[in-house]
Order: sequence, then C-alpha cells, then structure tokens
Amino acid sequence: MAFAFIAFAIYGSLLPFEWRPLDPGAAWEQFGRTFQFSPTGRLSRSDVLANVLLFVPIGFSLAGARLVDRGGWMALVRTALLVLPASLAVSCAAEFLQMFTSDRIPSGLDIVAQTVGTVLGMAAWQLIGQEFTNWIRDALAAAPHDRASRVLVAAAAAWIFVNLAPFDITVDLGDLARRVQMGRVSLVPFGGDLSWARRGWDVIAETLGALPLGLLGVSVMYLRRSRVWPGAFLVGTGIVVSVECLQIFIRSHSADTGDALLGSAGVAAGVWIGPRVLPKPDRAQTMRRSEGRAWRAVGLVGIWCLVLAAYHWQPYDFTVDNDAIRTKVAQMPILPFAGYLRGSYLNALNDLLAKLALAVPFGVLASFAGRHDRVASLSTTLTWIVVAAGVFGCLEAGQFFLPARVPDPSDVLVGVAGAYGGLLLGRWVRPGMIGAHKSGQNRA
Repeated sequence: MAFAFIAFAIYGSLLPFEWRPLDPGAAWEQFGRTFQFSPTGRLSRSDVLANVLLFVPIGFSLAGARLVDRGGWMALVRTALLVLPASLAVSCAAEFLQMFTSDRIPSGLDIVAQTVGTVLGMAAWQLIGQEFTNWIRDALAAAPHDRASRVLVAAAAAWIFVNLAPFDITVDLGDLARRVQMGRVSLVPFGGDLSWARRGWDVIAETLGALPLGLLGVSVMYLRRSRVWPGAFLVGTGIVVSVECLQIFIRSHSADTGDALLGSAGVAAGVWIGPRVLPKPDRAQTMRRSEGRAWRAVGLVGIWCLVLAAYHWQPYDFTVDNDAIRTKVAQMPILPFAGYLRGSYLNALNDLLAKLALAVPFGVLASFAGRHDRVASLSTTLTWIVVAAGVFGCLEAGQFFLPARVPDPSDVLVGVAGAYGGLLLGRWVRPGMIGAHKSGQNRA
C-alpha cells in the first residue's frame, strides 16, 4: 500500500508530464531556492491541504508496515526515525522532478505540508491502525451470515468519508457568515436556485446514498435483539443529521435541511428493505430462495445504469455539434487522471471519490446475477468487466453531445475499477444473503 501511494503521489505531482530541457546543475540551484519560503502571492490553503492529505495514507501505510502487531512508544519512535526520512526523500524527489516540467512550480512549503501529512498518517495509525487491522481480520473471518453487517459498517464509514472529504474545515466566523449569505448553509428546505436537472440528481443521490444507513440500523437492531422500527430509523437519521451539521464547517460542501430530509427518506427506505434482504444472526435459514433472483439482479443492474447516466449526463442538454465534438476529441486527455487537474486538487479528490462510490453498487448488484456456484468463475468475472467497460464507455461517449461535459478515458478506468471492487465485495457477502437458505430447506 505504501509503495502504491508513493507512486500515485509522484505521478500526480508530475501530471501532465510536460517536460522542458534544463541543466541538472541549474535545476539543483533553483531547487535550493525553494526552501527560502518567500511566497510572491497569496497562500493557497487548498493546495496546502491537498499536499497534507496526499501524504496521510503514505504515513499510515509505512507506519503500519513497521508497527502492525507490535506496540510500545519506543517502536513508534524507531518507526518515525525511518518513515520521516523516507517521506522527506519522496517529497524532495517529486518537487525536484517538477523543475523539469513547464507547468509545475516546486515549493518548499509543499514539502513541509507533505511531511505534516506523513506525521498525521503515523498518528492515525497509532490511534486506530491496529484496531482497524483487527476489524478487517475479523470481517474476513466472519461467518457468512455476519458479513452483511460488516459491509454495512464499512459502507457507512465510506459514506461519512465521502460527505466530509476533503476535510477543508473552517471555523472562521467570517467564512461561516459568507457561507450563509451565499446559500451554502440553508435552513429552508430546497431553497436554493438550482436547475431541474441538478435538483433531480440531488434527490436521487441523497436518497439512494442514505439507503445503506437504514440497512445498517436494521443490522444494529438485529444484534440488539430489538424491534426494527423505530430504532433502526433513529440510528440512520442520527448519522445523516450529524454529517449534515458537520458540513456547515466544510468549505467544499453545502449544508441544507433539504438534504437531511432526503437522507432520512433514504434511511426509511433502507429500514423497509432491510428485514426483507438481511438474514437475522440466529435465523439465517429464513431467507427464501427465488429462482427469479438472478433476473431481478440483472434488472437492478439496468436501473443502476440509469442512475449512472443521470450523474454523468447532467444537465441533459444534448446537442449535435460537429465542431464541438472534434474539439473535444482533440482536447481529450490521454494520460490517466490528467483530466482531473482542470480544477483544484480537492475538487479532483471529491470527483474521484464520487465516481468510485457510484461504480461499486454496479459490481455488487452484478455479483447476484447468476448461480452462486458460477459467480466466481473467471469467465463470469471477465464478462462483467467487459460489460462495465462498455457501460462506462457509453457514458463517456454520450458526453460528446453535452456542451458542458468533457469525456475522459480515466472515468472509464475508475468505473471499471469500482465495479470490479463491488463484484468482489458482492461475492464475499452473497453466501450469507442467499446461500444460508439451503440449510433451512434441508432441515425442512
């Protein structure tokens, strides 16, 4: 994991690889001046935060490689003496290589921010790393009928992370007042001046996004041996309302009571669906087998494709403009993730997380479309990967006819990766969802 994050950090630091000739001696001399910390312009807090966040997973992974199943403060100190120089070397290498690019400006402040990110990652490991590792191990070893609850906990954590990322927190009263004036914090439900396309997508996203929270509430009530309603609803809505309140202090997000209401509706839908799809810990055999389950899963995959289209094809103003299409073909980025740099790094992170989150349910639903003894076969996996590539390729191709959208091959890569991850997740959960009924049938 550490090597993967390091490679990604260097790759992202050099995109789009527009090299320029420069004498190494002159480059080294100029690089030395980057540590004088004499900024000529306004400090970009978003860039500083992006550099911090970029190295948090590096510090977390490197610390974990040394400290997993080991404890003690002395071990932490010895790890820090190894990890911090390694992180500093990676930062300096990435910044020095930027001297040979035409559109990158190396900065000593970036190195400081990245080092801070490494320290925060190490601190995160010290606080939760071992517990997180143990939770993953327990989840992998869980009985089939317990796996769904483990996945729902992870889904809730991912939902919270996506809704708070990139954690650009502000507690400045002036910033908060401006957010209220600009409508980024609204107590009036659905009071913003949004187009029908954006409003429709918000309804879909907020409702479907909170549905797993209702399922989680049902799972919690099952463990407590309590009645599902209203406890499950209170668990889910508590998470929704808490996150919406926290978004008041997140610059990249808006806080709206309308979103809280839609999220509560999604929780209610999850509470209604939960008892029909989740096995009880003590009565997993009550799940009934249905020969039409595979076809229903295929139908749900088709419905989810419509959800993906609703997201990728906003604002649905299709038009055929041959000149615009040729321009988009010429401007279409070829290098992976190069198109994500059109905005800020933090917006790129939000965009990446949203597209991954939308692709995962495609794979999860696909894992239920077929017989259990065949779902893990190589041919089935390859078939669904090809289908996912076709779906996300068509979604990107449709953007040629949308003036405000720019097709990006990286989105196809992200979509296929998310779908494959969802396929693996669905295979792991499936035995507890539709396989446990066999024992009940045998006993009968």
